[in-house]
Amino acid sequence: MSVLSSTVALVALGVEAVALCLLLVAERGESAALKAISKTTASAAFCVVGFVGPLLALRPAIGVGLVLAAVGDLLLLRRGAGGAFLAGLGSFLAAHVAYTVGFARAGLDMTWVAGTGGALLVPAAIVLRWLWPNLSSRMRGPVVAYVIAISAMVACAAGSWARGATPLVLAGAVLFYLSDLFVARQRFVRGGYINRLIGLPLYYLAQALLAAWLHQA
Repeated sequence: MSVLSSTVALVALGVEAVALCLLLVAERGESAALKAISKTTASAAFCVVGFVGPLLALRPAIGVGLVLAAVGDLLLLRRGAGGAFLAGLGSFLAAHVAYTVGFARAGLDMTWVAGTGGALLVPAAIVLRWLWPNLSSRMRGPVVAYVIAISAMVACAAGSWARGATPLVLAGAVLFYLSDLFVARQRFVRGGYINRLIGLPLYYLAQALLAAWLHQA
């Protein structure tokens, strides 16, 4: 890794951390302008971390995932807009698929993939049972597809880790999975600042970890 790329990545991580703090303040105070600026900055920052990574050419799907996640962030800025939420959901689902492809291309231990995937059937069923009464008929299909996608991503992250990938891969995937639960709670079950207070740090740390993988062999 070059000194320049590592320096840029460290600065970007610092910017992401500061922007995240401002975003949490904005969410608490319901400041739309500060929210838009801080969220856009934080999302752009984790993209910068990934795109200065020397291994981006070897793991392009991870770069695609970072961009799709950032696009999803921008779409979700339109609070209360059902169409924007559905588009954001689609962008994040595509990000999960991109990450899954990236993990698979890095190599998978299929025993771990199968075992983790099987274990995740239980929490997937619990999550769907939890959300189902609050989902409109329009949302049920996309939410089922999303749960399948995030479960597959975590399973493949576990398989990639078992084949020798850095623990950043598995940690990032698990944190992304957990952050999505708070998005679902906010949207479908019970809104409140606590969802963002917990979910946003989990999400931005997840993206930072996955972006950092592009700096490690």
